[in-house]
Amino acid sequence: MPRSSAWKEAIRFSLGHWRISILVLIPAAALSRSLHLHPVIGFGAAAAALVPLASLLGDATEQLAGHIGATAGGLLNATLGNLAELIFGVIALWGGHTEVVKASLTGSIIGNLLLVFGLAAFLGGLRREKLSFNRVAVGANTSMLFLAVVALVMPALFQLSVSGTLESAGLKIERLSLWTALVLLLSYFSSFIFMFRTHRSVFRGASFETPSIRKSTAVTVL
Repeated sequence: MPRSSAWKEAIRFSLGHWRISILVLIPAAALSRSLHLHPVIGFGAAAAALVPLASLLGDATEQLAGHIGATAGGLLNATLGNLAELIFGVIALWGGHTEVVKASLTGSIIGNLLLVFGLAAFLGGLRREKLSFNRVAVGANTSMLFLAVVALVMPALFQLSVSGTLESAGLKIERLSLWTALVLLLSYFSSFIFMFRTHRSVFRGASFETPSIRKSTAVTVL
């Protein structure tokens, strides 16, 4: 496929259906700040623009996952599915809004534990009397989620046990937080060995629909 045709396919895929609203919402969010309108207007336009952008990111990720296989596709879908939240967290940290990042992480964990799992169990139980799943895969994912929860709580417990308050955080708590983040990163990358080498057959059950666009187009959109 010629390069121009690939770009046309990427644009057509990106602006398909209701996602064409991106062309209105993003300029509206930028203009609201330039025209010094009420901050709520700019925030509303920017928040509304995130909806089609998140949809585009998810659809493009699923299309690429259909080309590269179920295991790698599932990992890619889970990783890039949180890309918007990751970008938001980096920008918030860059601006010094640590409390916003903490609230975002806490909400993400609670949402995955309660909302996502609850909806999956509810919708799955509507048509099936019994729901089956792979115990090894679920155990691995649950262990990583539990490790993330412990990692978030441990620095606060350490600070509370040392100083008796959570108001002031010194150099020790900062170093502990950095080491905790390093452990989480190591556990995440170690899970690749579990998924792609030692227990590769466990994660082959998932399948994706036949992609409707080329691999190069999906990469271009992402």
